[in-house]
Amino acid sequence: MFLNYLCRSRKNGALLLNDGLSQYAIASHTTGDEVYIQKYKIISIYSNSPAKYIKSLKEYGLAQTDALITAWDTFSRETPGEARKIEMDGIDIFDAYNELVKVGLYVAKIVEA
Repeated sequence: MFLNYLCRSRKNGALLLNDGLSQYAIASHTTGDEVYIQKYKIISIYSNSPAKYIKSLKEYGLAQTDALITAWDTFSRETPGEARKIEMDGIDIFDAYNELVKVGLYVAKIVEA
């Protein structure tokens, strides 16, 4: 599962999970499942059998809640959100993208500001 790859990949996983500018989705043509990793790393999962994702997320210290508080809830005029590109061990998100394409990532769109 791609979510496991993100969490376990030393080279790209931590970068993808921590880079403030990257947003991505993983979808399966077989199951119809969709996982969106959105700005500020809000994760949305659409699946007919979400239990498999809940188990994986719990392994990484993430728990399901009905009272989710996200970064969006903390923003105001005095404290606006901020996102920025980072590098880890000299690798940025574009380097990670190039590596993921080699292992089968399909890219629908890249938006650069």
